[in-house]
Amino acid sequence: MKKHSYGIKRIIGYNFLPHDFLTITYFVFITFIIIVNYGNVDSAHWYILFHLAVLFFIFLLAKHDNNKIIWLLRFLHLFYPILLFTFIYQETGVLNQIFHKGYFDDLLLKWDNMLFGNSPIFWFYELFPQKLISEYFHFSYFFYYLMVPLTFVYIFIKLKTDNLKRNEYILEYMFTLCFSFYLYYTIFIYFPAVGGRTYVDIYARNGYIFKKIVDYIYLTQEIDGGAFPSSHVGIAILCLMNLKKVKGVFYKAMLILVPSLALATVYCGYHYGIDLIGGIVSGFVFYYIGRTIYRLIWG
Repeated sequence: MKKHSYGIKRIIGYNFLPHDFLTITYFVFITFIIIVNYGNVDSAHWYILFHLAVLFFIFLLAKHDNNKIIWLLRFLHLFYPILLFTFIYQETGVLNQIFHKGYFDDLLLKWDNMLFGNSPIFWFYELFPQKLISEYFHFSYFFYYLMVPLTFVYIFIKLKTDNLKRNEYILEYMFTLCFSFYLYYTIFIYFPAVGGRTYVDIYARNGYIFKKIVDYIYLTQEIDGGAFPSSHVGIAILCLMNLKKVKGVFYKAMLILVPSLALATVYCGYHYGIDLIGGIVSGFVFYYIGRTIYRLIWG
């Protein structure tokens, strides 16, 4: 990376970061889909207004981020996509019935049966129903919701004495993260699947605190249609690959937590085995493609 650029692409007075271009592209793409299918999207006008507001916000950040005066503004410019991911994910639940009515769960379960003889969602939990084991897997699953921002913060703090390397690693992390998330969300829109909870009662599983927390998240925040491939697994792998460059205690912890989270997606009943495999494959593929694009353009 050029030392003087700090990842900034200066265009007619605007200082854009690499992930700005990905976010702008995705929001324009989704806005176009909503406009074309305006009559088929509930509260379409509010979604359009929100997308336009986010686009305006990105241009506002790019206009006033000069990397020198307001460090908090630069931090927000780096971090803001993470604040949007939950909304964008839930939005796919509104859009995923435009192109295909219904869900592809029967097909995924068929693939599961072909690979495993019988889908792991029907036997994995039954093998280990103990409350402590169940609680550990639910904790591992819950940790996903902290993993993305914690990876950002860890890299930011770990490299605080090397501003150039910190900026480089953070920008690559955010680019690969946005690249992967936006690909997953696009897949969810065109290939919706509910996941393992179509066939199992996830609320009947045992556990303690984290089991209740995850149940609450699913009752209040989850959408139908974002199961294949498992973005939980794919994004966890992406976080691990970005942390590998900085090492340290969090990276070592993630070497345990990422495999645990991957198994938890099936154990807890949220995903099929094929979702897990798809998450592993897509996690590595999306990461390496995103990293290659980033380094070709900004490296």
